[in-house]
Amino acid sequence: MSYIITQMIRGKPYAYQVDAYWDKEKKQSRQKRTYLGKIDEATGAIIPKTAEREISLSKTFGPAYLLANLAEQAGLVDKLRAAFGAKAEAILAAAAMRVIRPEALRNLQPLLEESYLTELIGLEKDLSSQRMSELLISIGKDEKSVRDFFRSQVKKEDVLIFDITSFSSRSRQLDLLEFGSDYRSTGLPQINFGMVVSMDSGMPLFYKLFPGSITDVVTLKNLMLDAKDLGVQKCLYILDRGFYSLANVERMLQEGLDFIMPLPFGKGLAKTLVSRSNKPLEDPRCACIFDGEVYRVHESSSDFKGGKVRTFVIVGDKRMMDERRTLYSRVADIERTLEGMDWHPRMRVTLRSVAKRLAPLFTIKNVNGKVHVERRRNAMAQALNRCGKMILLTSTDMNWQGALTTYRQRFEVEAEFDTLKDPLDMEPLRVASSDSFKGLMFVAFVSLVLRTFMLRRAVEAKLLDKRWIDDMLLELAKLKVTKIGETWRLNEVTKKQRDLIAALGVTPPYEL
Repeated sequence: MSYIITQMIRGKPYAYQVDAYWDKEKKQSRQKRTYLGKIDEATGAIIPKTAEREISLSKTFGPAYLLANLAEQAGLVDKLRAAFGAKAEAILAAAAMRVIRPEALRNLQPLLEESYLTELIGLEKDLSSQRMSELLISIGKDEKSVRDFFRSQVKKEDVLIFDITSFSSRSRQLDLLEFGSDYRSTGLPQINFGMVVSMDSGMPLFYKLFPGSITDVVTLKNLMLDAKDLGVQKCLYILDRGFYSLANVERMLQEGLDFIMPLPFGKGLAKTLVSRSNKPLEDPRCACIFDGEVYRVHESSSDFKGGKVRTFVIVGDKRMMDERRTLYSRVADIERTLEGMDWHPRMRVTLRSVAKRLAPLFTIKNVNGKVHVERRRNAMAQALNRCGKMILLTSTDMNWQGALTTYRQRFEVEAEFDTLKDPLDMEPLRVASSDSFKGLMFVAFVSLVLRTFMLRRAVEAKLLDKRWIDDMLLELAKLKVTKIGETWRLNEVTKKQRDLIAALGVTPPYEL
């Protein structure tokens, strides 16, 4: 016979199961009590017991611990709370998990359940597919909070590096989708994504979305207005050659903006500068050693409305030899491919298909029904003359070494774009509405900020010689926490894990 009784212990009710049985030795009825658990005084329900040594759950701890601390040190936590209030923890959780496991956000909740991140950052809500969708839409509609976050990122004086990439999509719900420059390679409409990076800190600062048909040149005007609106009072713009136009240069000069920009060789000014520099560059007195390489430089200036611009025609001898070798090798390959082919009426289309941008270097003739290829002397001379050369324009008083060094640093933006598209799994876009797309881009941007902050720490600690970011996170994923009874306990931290966490500027964990 079994029944349940309630026993008060220190004023709290506890439930026990009583089993009656016959004791054959003592020849009498006896009772055996089994503890069932604590009684909920509000509902009367029994809260089942959990054995003190019973393991009920295990979660991954290492990556979550590292990123939660790095987010705090980078100021992300405070900035998100100031801009988004109660949404901050959810945004940070989504961003951090995209760094740890860059999967579709509809799968975020199962990933969070495997991680100790929610406990570390105090996230109380679940982020199921439905709630994640609602969060993205709310971020996409909240342009003020997004701009407040951007404003907290920028400094009044900074060196800004700006570039544009594009994202393609088959979605019919995105109003910014238009056919642009990538159509030939993707066959899809695109959205242009312009990002600004601080050259001083190397950190992404803010971004802007443009319709896919908008060219790089047109975006510069909006960029300057955005930078001023976000509080930037003085900056140096490091721009790619795609931003060159007479109107852009004159506008920046009239606005008093400093810039460094390469000049495309196809422009009339470039041809003038190259022609003007040919003879001076032959003078051995213009040669010098920079970064262990031989460079020859011709400096001049050009007049624009609004002021003068300093121009540097820079020739790197090693780069010139490498580019000439590559050019001759490519020319020879094209000649071998075309020479002796059967002639047909659309042979010039075939030439453009085979030679691509080098097609203007060749003349083809029909000789007895076969193709004969000849190099165009003047075109080849011009192509060879450009090898190893670059033309930099600047409104600053930098010398050519300073301008070249500063311009080279803009390649960090290209690396940031690669990170956004590849490790953070952003291409192609898979979203259902413009608002959810905008929200997704913001979460991805916060992920990029966090990953870049970690990357900077790894560079400073010289960790990248041995392993990459993903390898570090995999090593830390071995560190787990285990729930024993009602208590979370940290598993043993290896020396390798302690050293890695410490090298990234975070105090290694010893207990929860």
